[in-house]
Amino acid sequence: FPPHRAYLKIGEGCSNRCSYCLIPSIRGDFSSRSTPSLSAEMQHLVDLGVKEVTLVAQDSGRYGSDLGNSGEIPGGEGGLPGLVTSLLEVPGEYWLRVLYVHPARVTAELLETMASDPRICPYLDVPFQHASPKILESMGRGGAPAPMDVVRMIRAAVPDAFIRTTLMTGFPGEGDEDFDILMRFIREAQIDHVGVFSYSPEEGTAASVMDGQVPEDVARERAEQLMAEQAEISKQLLSKQVGREMTVMAEGFDKDGAFGRHQGQAPEVDGVTRLDEDVEAGNFVQVNIIDSGIYDLKGEVIE
Repeated sequence: FPPHRAYLKIGEGCSNRCSYCLIPSIRGDFSSRSTPSLSAEMQHLVDLGVKEVTLVAQDSGRYGSDLGNSGEIPGGEGGLPGLVTSLLEVPGEYWLRVLYVHPARVTAELLETMASDPRICPYLDVPFQHASPKILESMGRGGAPAPMDVVRMIRAAVPDAFIRTTLMTGFPGEGDEDFDILMRFIREAQIDHVGVFSYSPEEGTAASVMDGQVPEDVARERAEQLMAEQAEISKQLLSKQVGREMTVMAEGFDKDGAFGRHQGQAPEVDGVTRLDEDVEAGNFVQVNIIDSGIYDLKGEVIE
């Protein structure tokens, strides 16, 4: 794992009861780490020279909700926004990124915190999973605001935000109308990064014994349609970045040459920014974006 970036796990387990997932029964309910322990680890990482710290948990937005006022686990006041504010007290030049926030826990306070410091990446990974109200209810993900409302809320509060999501096709009961709703959603939402997978029943989950199981080939075909649509959306969105000057963190080089990432590109899962010259990994450089593709950008390092 590159020494200039690290993941900081802020909690274990999950208290959601999604009908397709076994994690709560395997790992138990969500359990937050204390804010002081996370702040200490953050300080340690920055002291080691880490330039990007990514906060992860099964449901990061739930951070602190289990701590209450019992005092048994010190810290955790203010939930995820409070944690982010505390971590930013660590001095230094670095990026802080938040992954995996359930749509129901994208709050005005979280977005306000994200917009408050340039070290926080204007980036949210919100796993919507679907857009059809019927399917979301069957998934056990009802009760959250409509996905499109969450997207609008993010962009109103953080206009330059980059959004990532995951979507599932072929969930039991998904008909053509439900899939059409999903397709309309990605066309309207214009989300920057989308991961798509077709539903596969997992033994022991409620979804595995639901009526209306969708044939595997239909689920897979829908996933391919969704990804083809998203590829065009991604291509158009990236073309709008051409001409911009952006701060890029150099990642090194591969068979295609030097590359890095801007704040809207998370490590491992998103596209990259190709560079016209080698820059030592972990360094921040200013880059003029000169070209774009389906998933990647190309930039000139500004001397």
